Amino acid sequence: MKELTIQSKEIHRGTLILVNPTHPVTNQPIELVFCPHAQSGPKMEKQAAFYLSKLLCSLENKETILTVSGWRSQEEQQQIYEEARKEQGEAYAKSFVAIPGCSEHQTGLAVDLAKRAEKIDWICPSFPQEGVCETFRRKASFYGFIERYQKGKESITKIAPEEWHFRYVGTPHSEIIQEKGFALEEYLLFLQNYTQTHPYRFRKEGQREAEIFYVPVFQNGTALKLPDDAAYEYSGDNCGGIIVTVWRDFRAG
Repeated sequence: MKELTIQSKEIHRGTLILVNPTHPVTNQPIELVFCPHAQSGPKMEKQAAFYLSKLLCSLENKETILTVSGWRSQEEQQQIYEEARKEQGEAYAKSFVAIPGCSEHQTGLAVDLAKRAEKIDWICPSFPQEGVCETFRRKASFYGFIERYQKGKESITKIAPEEWHFRYVGTPHSEIIQEKGFALEEYLLFLQNYTQTHPYRFRKEGQREAEIFYVPVFQNGTALKLPDDAAYEYSGDNCGGIIVTVWRDFRAG
């Protein structure tokens, strides 16, 4: 067995971190690169940008979709919030623009998309539920993305529905979230029911089985033991623990 020591700072890192009004951003993205199909040079976290590019390349008429917003600094988020509040009012700003410090855009894992048009609303771009935009939406979970703010989840996310806002969480998490109709908040709570000895198991036909479980992380760190040959990854949840994913070869006895 190999033993990993998970430090408390790891809670705030990874593709599954929750960012909302009660769970602010505490870390900057490790590496930013330019977004694919960007009109004005926005950037994203490197892994998220890679899978967004693969997703877009899988579409016909992919040139119809534009990336209008990716990573934002604290200062940029503050400016956008203040401008929306000044021009559209407090209620509009609170509904469609996250409070500075509490925006997913500050993680580098979120992207706003728009259908190409002569004029684009940069706060609420049009990304209709039809055509190539709907094909993107339907395929997103296979590439690690979720539509983050959906209708009916406002009381949970504290953000109005945003058909244009997608968040990278990685697979198989995106597929489970899609399958169960969860908001990210609901998914992370759901996973707290699963431990290393009783993990949540997910497998698609022809793929390895994933075992997923939650581990609380304490101030002085937490020890995690895994088999020497285990293929694994983990992400903080920005709440108090980490989500561990271990892949099992389905052909093994």
